[in-house]
Amino acid sequence: RRRRWRMGEGEAAAFLQASWGSSSGDRARRFFSEMVSFYASGEVVALLLQRAGAIGAWRELLGPGDPAAARGYTDRHGRVR
Repeated sequence: RRRRWRMGEGEAAAFLQASWGSSSGDRARRFFSEMVSFYASGEVVALLLQRAGAIGAWRELLGPGDPAAARGYTDRHGRVR
């Protein structure tokens, strides 16, 4: 199984469409094309999260998605830097 690989733009777009929960991909989001470019710009690492509430725990670990909000949250979250 692949754990590290480089996504092409088509694969990155398909991944974002699926993860954002829209069959149309919600390309209208203001940052869709920037996210596709970012995902396709380098190697990605797949994570398998297995536990009850895994997604919520991962989001808690990362902290707020808005960097401005993250700065006031705590310095131990990855999005603060």
